[in-house]
Amino acid sequence: STESEDIQAIVNKTKAQNIFGLSAGAIIVLKTAIIESSIKKMALYEPPISVNGTKSLAWIDKCEAALSKQHFGKAFISIVKGTDDPSSLFNMLPGFITAPLMNFAINYEAKKDKTDGEASLKSLISAMPYDIKVDLDAENIIHECKDLAKDALLLSGQRSQHYLQAAPDALAAVLPRAR
Repeated sequence: STESEDIQAIVNKTKAQNIFGLSAGAIIVLKTAIIESSIKKMALYEPPISVNGTKSLAWIDKCEAALSKQHFGKAFISIVKGTDDPSSLFNMLPGFITAPLMNFAINYEAKKDKTDGEASLKSLISAMPYDIKVDLDAENIIHECKDLAKDALLLSGQRSQHYLQAAPDALAAVLPRAR
């Protein structure tokens, strides 16, 4: 993938041997470690890999439909609901109330001045289809890395959703040098 090629270019230019990935970035790091011999150690935090159907992908169509209509509030709500966070306010209030409020807030925040390197929520929401593609393309990644003899630190939060804890556990079972 292009993302792995980008990481390979950085690794080769900097001579880095240790790499960290978060969420979809953890999947990209894992894919890169499979093909890049100079990577010796990797730390992966909550790669969103579906393990035996643990991750629901039903929200993706709603997110993409909302983005196609520039409804960033609806797209954001579908992303939050897609994470299965039961404590989310969006699970308690109806969408006809929250979506317009979120849309207003997202558009307002996008107009504010940003510091160097700071991204607007609108731009992050717009980038979600790329994360979704990375997630969907990782369907067989656990099997693909069964012989990956690199040090791997696999991390997840104690309060994270089950599917985010399942992937590090599944990877730990196949990666020979994982902890």
